[in-house]
Amino acid sequence: MVPICGYTNEELLKNADEISLVMLINKLQTSADVKEFRELPAKQLEMILRDTPPHLLNIIVSILMACLLK
Repeated sequence: MVPICGYTNEELLKNADEISLVMLINKLQTSADVKEFRELPAKQLEMILRDTPPHLLNIIVSILMACLLK
């Protein structure tokens, strides 16, 4: 297990992979977290997701929706 709160958004983005994106999503606990997530550089997120297979994209979207609806 990796303690997510021990990483900044910038540190996770630096990894530029899908698991780091899921970790970023999992950090969403407050409205401030959501605001910070929405301010992440779109270009970096696009780079992470550009080669992601559709089935994995669907999982990431489901995780994001679940975190935002809690």
